Amino acid sequence: MVEKFGVPYSAHVKLGKKADIIVDEAKRLGCDRIVMSTARKNSLTRMIEDSTTDKVLEKTSVPVEVIAGESVAKLERFGLPGGLCAAIALLIAAAAD
Repeated sequence: MVEKFGVPYSAHVKLGKKADIIVDEAKRLGCDRIVMSTARKNSLTRMIEDSTTDKVLEKTSVPVEVIAGESVAKLERFGLPGGLCAAIALLIAAAAD
């Protein structure tokens, strides 16, 4: 998409803790802004989850632009993260055997 609209960019691949890598690369590259996306989640899910977006906001001194992505599943709107739902389903299935 960036190529289609003529937006200059460069791709970098690093391994490690996501928030630390993002902040370190932004410093190394001399970025004046970080743009990242995030899924739409309710506040309970955000409180329980380990959010990369929140960690980047805490660790960087440059402005961060957050673009909201798609809405979360209906169960997550009620504070039930997908992983928790899967774990409950597995427990129910195991108990039924």
